[in-house]
Amino acid sequence: MRLSFGAKPITFRNVFASFFLFFSHASLAVVIPVNLNDFFSDPTVTISVDGSSATLAEDSSVSTVILSNDPGLGDPEVIFAAAGTNLLFDFEFIEPLDNDNVFSVFVLDGDSGLSFGAGFEFLATDSDLGTVSFDLTGLVGELLGLQFELGANIGDEQLTSTVLVSNVRLETMDVEVPEPMLLLLFGLGLTIITAFVRRESNKKNN
Repeated sequence: MRLSFGAKPITFRNVFASFFLFFSHASLAVVIPVNLNDFFSDPTVTISVDGSSATLAEDSSVSTVILSNDPGLGDPEVIFAAAGTNLLFDFEFIEPLDNDNVFSVFVLDGDSGLSFGAGFEFLATDSDLGTVSFDLTGLVGELLGLQFELGANIGDEQLTSTVLVSNVRLETMDVEVPEPMLLLLFGLGLTIITAFVRRESNKKNN
């Protein structure tokens, strides 16, 4: 018996082989979103209700506007390191004409409150956008924090620069699905296909 999905006929044997091939090589990438509502924020920082994004705007009363999570200061611990784990975020830094600002990001040592230094810092001095990634593999076992800063350089008088930070997340590299899970998924897929085949067979017999 052949099943037809659209105009392309597929034999049950081929479907079975496809399931076996897919699940024998299956892997999963784990993505954990970081909620920016768990961060300390200065008055000119606006965080979305769901915590998925935040906008840092300049403040005439301070030279540096901060969005920060520092467990050493009592903030919730939301950044965790593990082998093969990356910390990523998207950003859009807008620095209009006659502004003089810098957008900085630091992975913090939660015990000291200081940056881990080279490899765990990002700096933009002109308008820019993109995705930044930090490899946390070397920080396994450390208490981690994260700080975003919008700073005004001396002489900056316009105060109209902004930074949009969004989609902060932890991502692991692809990890192989444990064998019991493979068997479970394979069995479930096989059961669905078998039920479909029987239904089509019954339709033809009727």
